[in-house]
Amino acid sequence: MGRVWVKALTIIRTLDEHAQRVVFQPGDWFTANKQDIRNWLANDQVELSNPATMNRVLPPECGIVCTTEIDYKNDALDVIFSDPALSFTRTLIWNPKLLLNNNLLPAAFGLLSKWEILVPISDYSMLAADIGTAEDRERTRAIIHDLRVPVYDVRMIFARRCLATTKLLAVYAEEMESGGDDRLAFLRALYVVKPYILALPSIWAEK
Repeated sequence: MGRVWVKALTIIRTLDEHAQRVVFQPGDWFTANKQDIRNWLANDQVELSNPATMNRVLPPECGIVCTTEIDYKNDALDVIFSDPALSFTRTLIWNPKLLLNNNLLPAAFGLLSKWEILVPISDYSMLAADIGTAEDRERTRAIIHDLRVPVYDVRMIFARRCLATTKLLAVYAEEMESGGDDRLAFLRALYVVKPYILALPSIWAEK
């Protein structure tokens, strides 16, 4: 990969992987090549949590909450098994019924610098009007008003811990108590809380 994570201590102006100009504020985590990192370290502009992070591809505050206890280990991340929770500053809430592509994790956790939550589209041919019971759809329509919207695959939720995502999980849990399709419950919570969300391509949630 050739790029590792650092934390900005001052304002950093640089180029991203696509040669686009980007600005990072103090406290932001971002990836960069090792040559730039060494220059910034020499000028006290960035920090690593420890020297070993020069070979780490994910920022240290990231982790996975796996909703089913399985035999899973990730040397680059802390992994815990529990109900959905924001256990890390940047958390992947993952249902292992969905296969996880570890190669996509650095990009997703990096995007959480700008977005509050990332969730893949479930299926581009599927709308909220196509799933759930009639009662479940009507309950959803009452909140979002139009069921001609795509639904999200809630087996993979990347979230940055903040007020919006904390409230989202709470509302989602309440909606799930009424039963019905979990994707519709998530939509209702999403429209109530309105977090800063990025819809990931459906390929992220391919079986």
